[in-house]
Amino acid sequence: MKKPIRIAIVVVALGLAGVILANDLMTPEYAKRLYEDPPAGAETVIFVGNSHTSRNHLPNMVERIADADERHGPIWVQAHAPGGWTLAQHVFHGGAEHAMGGHDVDYAVFQGNSVGPLVWPDEYLESFDELAQMAVENDVRPILYQVWPRHPERDAWETYDAPETPDDIDSAFAEIEEVTAEAIDGSSATLAAVGRAWEKVRLSDSFIDLYADDGNHANEAGTYLAALVIYGTIRGSELPAEPWHPSSMEGETVAVLRGAAEAVLAQ
Repeated sequence: MKKPIRIAIVVVALGLAGVILANDLMTPEYAKRLYEDPPAGAETVIFVGNSHTSRNHLPNMVERIADADERHGPIWVQAHAPGGWTLAQHVFHGGAEHAMGGHDVDYAVFQGNSVGPLVWPDEYLESFDELAQMAVENDVRPILYQVWPRHPERDAWETYDAPETPDDIDSAFAEIEEVTAEAIDGSSATLAAVGRAWEKVRLSDSFIDLYADDGNHANEAGTYLAALVIYGTIRGSELPAEPWHPSSMEGETVAVLRGAAEAVLAQ
């Protein structure tokens, strides 16, 4: 009886090893941080947001784009991104202020709930203004991460129990553009116009889907587009000629996303 038991144990072990190997192969290379500690000469960027920041390891993508850009030094990223949080929650709970205060932070990228500009614009504006002031008081340069509306045809509004839906996707993009422009008007903050770049891709002939299946978050292409726009906003310059991109992404897709990012960075 011992031999069948041993065979069974070996079979189970091999099965577990296969699962582990499959998971490793499915895990993107950018899921792992490039640095264990801040590299010499690095600028520190803290991301303050929610799942739109943590999904697909957005901060790590920015870190890798910076590492491959020989024109500038490296970027060290940190993130405070509890799922679903609004800018008002970041103000109320004080996590953003704690993250910026007493630390050597150069930039803070603030990202609010995706329905904030559409449903609670006054709260969104007041909260961002307070966060931007906190950043300036700590000698940190504030950046507003402009997001995109939820997909109108994937039940994202119902699934995420949003208070109300926009009349249509075009008006939703326009409202987000208006509110985020007002948020940075007269402030020292800079807009990372991710939503604007997203709209350019949506209206192009490229047929690149930027949404995850839930119709709310970004898929890998959408997150990479956000990373390009945010990186270019941090640097205040054009993107490198050949920026880093996920190994699974085709060159044609990379070119379209880079073109959309460059277009909004040039505005």
